[in-house]
Amino acid sequence: MRSAIGALALTLALAACGGGGSGGAGSQPTGSEPTASATAPAVAERYENETHGFALDRPEGWVLEEDPSTGAAVQLYALASAADDFAENVNVVVEELPAELTATEYMDAAWAQLEPQLEGVEQIGREELTVGGMPAASIEYRARFPQAPDPVHLLQVAVLDGRTAFVITYTGTEEFDRYRADAEAIIASFSRP
Repeated sequence: MRSAIGALALTLALAACGGGGSGGAGSQPTGSEPTASATAPAVAERYENETHGFALDRPEGWVLEEDPSTGAAVQLYALASAADDFAENVNVVVEELPAELTATEYMDAAWAQLEPQLEGVEQIGREELTVGGMPAASIEYRARFPQAPDPVHLLQVAVLDGRTAFVITYTGTEEFDRYRADAEAIIASFSRP
């Protein structure tokens, strides 16, 4: 399915950029909500995207930006990682599908079109899961993007709600594991109000 590549192809551009920007302009906090787990990152705010109808948690120490010119509905990056050449980041891309697919079908179609565009691909794992009560599929891999000098490590989760795909991508380099718990908490907090 040709359209399935849209959101994941956008990841090529966003991953190469590495996030990191000017601050939290455009975020719409709805208040702090403490996390229940002692190991989970502290939540700074609950963000709601009214345009695309989703919400997620922004952990403390992460900056949230809305910049439609990037193609992502929202981008978050770890402020501490922004000091180096690459800011570990999470972005959400929204794609309207021409037909209803399962999350796995979406991920399979997108991956079949994305993988040939990458260099040095090392697929780490794939999983079917549920995020915010919706079916989802994830893929984790390392690769080098043609426009990026260094390899990146990515965790992508496609959450499907009818014919709408929400592709949540965590991208990192050497500090991927350092910010992984925060990124996974962002993904786990994703919901449609």
